[in-house]
Amino acid sequence: MKKNKLKYVLIPAFTTAAMFPIFADNNAKASDESTTVAATQPAAQPNTQPTFQKEPKEISNKIPMTVSEYKQKSALELAQLIREKKVTSEELVNLAYKTIDQENPKLNAVLTTENGKIPAAIKEQAYSDAKEIDGRIKAGTASSNPVNWDEQPFLGVPTLIKGLDQIKNGDASNGVYFNKGKVSKNDLMVAKEFRKLGFVILGQTNYPELGTRNITDSKLFGPAGNPADPSRNTGGSSGGSAGAVASGMVPIASASDAGGSIRIPASWTGLIGLKPTGHVVKFPLVKTIEDAKVYFDKTKISKPKTLEEVPSDLKKLKVAYTLKTPLKDVELSVLENISKKEMESYFKSLAREQVNGKYRSQTTVNNYKAAMRSLYKFLTVTSETEQGRAYFERNVMLKIPITRVKETLSSRSKKISEKIFLDSQDEEFLNFVENEYEQTLSKHAKSFFLRDKKRDLAILTLFLKSGIRVNELANLKVKDVDFLNSEINVIRKGNKTDTVIITQSALDKLNDYLSSLGFKLEREDYVFINKNKKGLSIRAIQKLVMKYTDAFNVPMSPHKLRHSYGTKLALKTNGNIPIIMTQMGHSNSDTSMLYINESKKIIKQSIDKLDD
Repeated sequence: MKKNKLKYVLIPAFTTAAMFPIFADNNAKASDESTTVAATQPAAQPNTQPTFQKEPKEISNKIPMTVSEYKQKSALELAQLIREKKVTSEELVNLAYKTIDQENPKLNAVLTTENGKIPAAIKEQAYSDAKEIDGRIKAGTASSNPVNWDEQPFLGVPTLIKGLDQIKNGDASNGVYFNKGKVSKNDLMVAKEFRKLGFVILGQTNYPELGTRNITDSKLFGPAGNPADPSRNTGGSSGGSAGAVASGMVPIASASDAGGSIRIPASWTGLIGLKPTGHVVKFPLVKTIEDAKVYFDKTKISKPKTLEEVPSDLKKLKVAYTLKTPLKDVELSVLENISKKEMESYFKSLAREQVNGKYRSQTTVNNYKAAMRSLYKFLTVTSETEQGRAYFERNVMLKIPITRVKETLSSRSKKISEKIFLDSQDEEFLNFVENEYEQTLSKHAKSFFLRDKKRDLAILTLFLKSGIRVNELANLKVKDVDFLNSEINVIRKGNKTDTVIITQSALDKLNDYLSSLGFKLEREDYVFINKNKKGLSIRAIQKLVMKYTDAFNVPMSPHKLRHSYGTKLALKTNGNIPIIMTQMGHSNSDTSMLYINESKKIIKQSIDKLDD
């Protein structure tokens, strides 16, 4: 991040996610679109989509812009391109909507109707606003309303407004379920302010009920996924705005903060947000400090009565972190001067603290240590002050050892065996779900089960008959299924494409499910969808698996179903390492050996029965 002399910042929410292991592997996929998109106004009919054609020849210095390029630009960078007539506002609006269509199905950052679309009236207004802006820029001083770039520094730049702040024709439910479907008749304060600064509003972002939670998991709108890992949350309450900016849907989005609603999403997604001292603050989430400064200079809302200069000694700046809420502020000077004994005491306290009735494992504590090491490495080695010096000269984490957990293959294998399906338990479980589970349900619950039965059976069977990971299943699209060759294409760890062979029984269940939908999915659609025709989130799949396995009295995660498959595969293939590695997507043979070790135990158990 560039270091700038920001004049007014009181409490910058710099990203400090490195302090704590918030994210798993980054599975977010960036688009590498290479086509230029140019847009004209949408059709006049209220329920039709806008039509597109080539940009008029009058703009001679236009440059092609791809989706990938758009996603990388800051708000001021896009505004400058518009000012230089190298790109039009309509083009940017079209690129933004294209990016939303690509990213939102997996992130749920932007509020949509039940058909997964932003309300048509909002889109029509966005294109109309963009066209009006392009017309003013083209006309120059001859325009009836000439552009004042000083007053509108973000003219023509696409943005999104937090759902809690209403826009015309947008959601007005406040996230409360009994207000579902309530539509706002007018823009409120925040939307009006953003339009004054020149922004083109594309829609609204996800948020929890009444904005009162520090995660975005509304019962009305569903959870907001983190671009770093869609199975994780973006924080709250401005979680939808954070996800939209971090994924590149828009370069800036409105947010609000009373007790951490800007700072938490900022730190969880690697963005910048400001919370000047005061009560409820309305301020955007952005990628760069430059965007934040210009907005702060020009906005008329959420200004503190007194402004303080940024201290010359940056060690006095406060770093927000979110291990627990309410948030605490940690002076950088505290981190610099903390003693080895104090740091050791901190990690010991983590080990002694119970979470959900269980003590943290050594592996979990090691994860905390690794995160702190990353933070201190950044402050002592990677980053530097304007004088070219490290922020810290001393790295206390170099004195804190990470106690490695020593465990044999046999020991790890034993742990696996205690939590997986053995022998024919997988078949018994699938039979239970198909034929017995509904008998345990009430009439009301049974109706929901029957609605999703074929889908859920297909999911469970696919886990047990292919060994794919939960994120691989969640991201599975129609085009990835090859019924002819009994194969599915998946994206492995490291964003690597791979092919997995599935059994005929899994293929049959998958076909039964797709045939039962009553409509045809397109090639780019997700295979497993909810009632709103949106792809199932990783969290939803995890809950689904836990629900059925718990009813079977063998509670399991999708990962344990994968272990069940791997163990059975090792048994049936006589421990063929290449087959196990290929099918399970292992890059290291040691991992495959776990299943071989476990399969040997199963063989021994079977042989011992001969003495009975």
